[in-house]
Amino acid sequence: MRTLPIFLVLSFAFLFSLPCNAQEDILVKIPPRSDIKVVADFDSGKDPNSIGGYPSMDFKKPAFLQSAYSKKEKHGAAGYSLELGFYVPKGEDAVWSTGLNELDISAAKGISFWIKGTEGSEKFWMALEDKAGKKDEVNLAGYIKPTTDWQEIKVPIEKFPSIDTNSMAKFSLDFKGDPSVISGKIYLDDIAFYGDPELFFLGLKDNIAYYPANILADARKKELLTSSDSQMLMGIAQDTWGFFKNVVDKRSHLPLDWIEMAPERAMGDYTSPTNTGLYFINITAACDLKLITREEAVQRISDTLDVMEKMPRWRGLWDNYHSTTNLQVTRRYISSVDNGWLAGGLIIARQAFDKELGKRCSKFLDEMDFSALYNKELGQLNLGYDRETEKYSPYNYGQLNGEARFTSLVAIGKGNVPQEHWYKMARTFPPEIDWQAQKPEGKWVKKSGVKYFQGYYTYKGEKIVPSWGGSLFEFLMPSLMVKEKELAPKGLGLNDLKGANAHIGMAKDKGYNAWGFSPCSTPDGSYGGYTEFGVGGIGFKGYKDEGVVTPHVVFLSLTFVPDEAISNIRRLLYYYNIYGEFGMYDAVNVKSGKVSYRYLALDQGMILPSIDNYLNNGAIRERFHKDPVAKRTEKLLNEDFFE
Repeated sequence: MRTLPIFLVLSFAFLFSLPCNAQEDILVKIPPRSDIKVVADFDSGKDPNSIGGYPSMDFKKPAFLQSAYSKKEKHGAAGYSLELGFYVPKGEDAVWSTGLNELDISAAKGISFWIKGTEGSEKFWMALEDKAGKKDEVNLAGYIKPTTDWQEIKVPIEKFPSIDTNSMAKFSLDFKGDPSVISGKIYLDDIAFYGDPELFFLGLKDNIAYYPANILADARKKELLTSSDSQMLMGIAQDTWGFFKNVVDKRSHLPLDWIEMAPERAMGDYTSPTNTGLYFINITAACDLKLITREEAVQRISDTLDVMEKMPRWRGLWDNYHSTTNLQVTRRYISSVDNGWLAGGLIIARQAFDKELGKRCSKFLDEMDFSALYNKELGQLNLGYDRETEKYSPYNYGQLNGEARFTSLVAIGKGNVPQEHWYKMARTFPPEIDWQAQKPEGKWVKKSGVKYFQGYYTYKGEKIVPSWGGSLFEFLMPSLMVKEKELAPKGLGLNDLKGANAHIGMAKDKGYNAWGFSPCSTPDGSYGGYTEFGVGGIGFKGYKDEGVVTPHVVFLSLTFVPDEAISNIRRLLYYYNIYGEFGMYDAVNVKSGKVSYRYLALDQGMILPSIDNYLNNGAIRERFHKDPVAKRTEKLLNEDFFE
């Protein structure tokens, strides 16, 4: 789950100039602007490389090849280079390689790297190898002038005619003892592929079924605005399904984290457990709404389960980020809330498609051990476990009103954590905790042997249990699955309604055309492209308000304020250029009119199931509560009274 700005760097843009002594048959001129995909910059001084690939060396004694990271001899001001020392007898060779992790370079114009020698007379070959083992070599001798200064080598892709550039395996340097003994030492840095400005967007585009051709879908928007409410919602559902129908890697069957239409076309080729769980839920919702057949739904989920079986796990839990192109773990961190939503997706899938998928989903669910993330001393779930450092996060999910309460219900329902955990989460912190936004009122109560403060804040005369930041998705995301309105009408359900009304009221007070404030991508690219927004008065700390509205929380509100939500959706469509081929874009600043032309799997993932719940009598929630995991937790929901 993304609660802080987290974006992986996918490409780097640099300006290049050609070395004056370059020879045209191998060192070719390239356009003044070029996109670069750095695969190994060695800046960290440790493995793996920039795309998760690992080095290897191949030689037979008496030949030898030694590698080390050099901070003294490096290209650029920071980091390291790779030092390679070699001795190769006549007729032998020694090869150093770095893994390319099935990188798609089909749109590349060539490969570049920086190199220098210690003697200026070193000779070697370079090679590229694809996943199938096909390999092409280029003899660099005679094409470059040996030098003891750093120089950039650019080799055009035409020099590698045999390889499949859609799935690369290795970049290699080969030191050959031909025709005589060779020895020496070189330094290598900044291995990269280069090409036109959309180089790696085009490569990633090949991996999905369809990328939208146009930024705006104005004709579709006009059609929606003139439709009835149910027809409008059905149309938005159909377009939103376009994201999960198309923005899924053809080989890994995992949804990409995001795509962006403007100011540049780009894609985030990685995913999280939350994205995968929401993908399963969206497939189910699409089947409910007859956007796909049951057979297609089962096939899609089955394909993804096949891939999940190959992915590494820790105590049955998945790492937070994986590359969608090669399944490389890009962040070895086990997030409790992300795995909670994956578990939710598995629960929905086994209930919706029990005959076909039930046993497979159950196996994964049974193996997910949330007790590994439970802080017994505090009675709370830890944020996560870092597998790199083998340390738990120093923080816990300490308040009830947040998206993580869904994971708590799953963990309790599975029997991984005790029921008392539900009462160890703060409604508000006690009055003596003075860092919170306001001094709460309330009373101390005792349930299941746990004494806790059943407190509340007051916002515009209403009693309300705050979330951390006052964002609407903290209040409402669990209601995508949980019958809070029905089973906790004076507890969480009532509090959800008050949260929605607080957002409506703040927008009215400030003269905004629309409401719905939550973490989202930023229309002007500020805060690294993603940040939190909310209604400060209903949060412990309170997120900022800058007039940025994100549609996904408006759709979540259909359960609690349906008339206001539908009216709000219509105003977003009418006033702002926010609609594209895959439905509502992620955010709009209602003060400036600027739009974030980005689709996020996380945020899109809440829209379609919300519409399904609204049009089909809570279909997703009904499935969740049909499951034994949910049934074991239902009595907990209405034991708090927030009137």
